[in-house]
Amino acid sequence: RQSTASELADELRVGLTTAAQPAAGPVLGLAETVTLKKDVDTKSDVNAPTVLTIDSPPTSPPSPPPASTAAPTVVERAKPEPPKVDPSMPAATVAESAAMGSTVTAVPPVQPPVRPSPQPTPAAPAAPVAAQKKKSSAGLIIGAVVLLLVVAVIAGASIFLWNRSRTTTVNTPASSTVTVAAPREVSRYWLELEPAREGEEPARVAGLVPIASGQQLKFHFVFSEPGYVYIVGPGENNQPTAFLTTKPMPESGLTSNEVSSGSDFSFPKGNTLTLDKNPGTDVFTIIFAKTPLPSPVFLNESVTGEPLTTVQQAELKSFVAKYTETPAVTELDESNPRAPLVRVKVPAEQASNPIVFDIRIQHN
Repeated sequence: RQSTASELADELRVGLTTAAQPAAGPVLGLAETVTLKKDVDTKSDVNAPTVLTIDSPPTSPPSPPPASTAAPTVVERAKPEPPKVDPSMPAATVAESAAMGSTVTAVPPVQPPVRPSPQPTPAAPAAPVAAQKKKSSAGLIIGAVVLLLVVAVIAGASIFLWNRSRTTTVNTPASSTVTVAAPREVSRYWLELEPAREGEEPARVAGLVPIASGQQLKFHFVFSEPGYVYIVGPGENNQPTAFLTTKPMPESGLTSNEVSSGSDFSFPKGNTLTLDKNPGTDVFTIIFAKTPLPSPVFLNESVTGEPLTTVQQAELKSFVAKYTETPAVTELDESNPRAPLVRVKVPAEQASNPIVFDIRIQHN
């Protein structure tokens, strides 16, 4: 410690003129001194404090100090020789005043070295985050669409199965209750042909095979129920003619057209019909009813052998059309070659109605 302010000023001047060298120890900061009058010779106050700041040794590598406009002040502990006063030295550096009883050194506050603030870590680019959000949003949308499709498929399959089961349920009872009744046999017939030579037995045919023109024959019927039979066939010049009504011709050997169930009914009885000598096909219309028919009217009139009038033919045509919407079915039965026959069948629901069927006889 210097005994006087002059010694201190001299040491300061030497320090300013000496080149700055890196100090081995801690660096002392020198404060700016107060200008004193140089002519006053005073003694240093032993109790006056000298303020110096010493930086504590750093525990970690120091950060580079900020740039300063003032040159660093270095104080050496060694006691130098009294230097000469340099006239170029600024007067404001050291001054003594006679009026002051002590030397006061004003030390400006030494600012601690400013460590560079850590550079903020650059934020991650926003694009990946947006992309990630967009990707996640797209994934959610795709998942929702797939879920809707699955729900739609399940709903459609459920509706289809429900409709199918309902249709099956509705149709099953209907199909089980609908039964198709087998046709019912109402009659059977065959033809009896007169022998060509005397002494021969009459021939029996089914009536579906060709026979000779001019052949004499009889009809044989067997009905499953009692009733009444009517016959209309080709007469003179092949005109429609009544052959059997409720009032038969006396030459037919019959007094009535009524038939019994299961019995053989022959027409004519005790006589025969002769076919046309010209080859062709003769069609006979057979009508069977359980009760006498009020119409056509001519079926209740006497048989005269005359052709039917136009009105009678129209009436017959209308009647036949009414009851042949579902025509009768004929089946050939030759199980017994000596007694062939034709079976006549109709649907069971029509068995109570008048039955109309044709017998076609082809002759050569």
